[in-house]
Amino acid sequence: MIVALAPNMFVITLGMAIGGIGGSVFLPIAFGTILEKAPANSGNLAISIAMVGTNLGTYLSPYLLATLGNLFGNNTSKFSIIIAGVLMLVLAVFYFFIRNIFKQANEVGELQN
Repeated sequence: MIVALAPNMFVITLGMAIGGIGGSVFLPIAFGTILEKAPANSGNLAISIAMVGTNLGTYLSPYLLATLGNLFGNNTSKFSIIIAGVLMLVLAVFYFFIRNIFKQANEVGELQN
């Protein structure tokens, strides 16, 4: 969102740096969580599937954003970056919602055992 609304090159650079830091923090945590949750002998498969999903998302995102831009009649890069930011926020809310549901289910399961 910072990049889409940036008034000058310095703010664009700052936004990209913040995004890069976020990605470099998120990916190791995500893959570590995948390894913790995967069955003992399936760690490599789980990480491989996660990497395929990550790369597939990277490949498909420009096409998805272009399609959304066409649907809304706005093909500017600013619009695409704003849409991507909104989609990331929606996915983050969805993730935390699902995580809390599973956490509560695990707590209930532990109490019953």
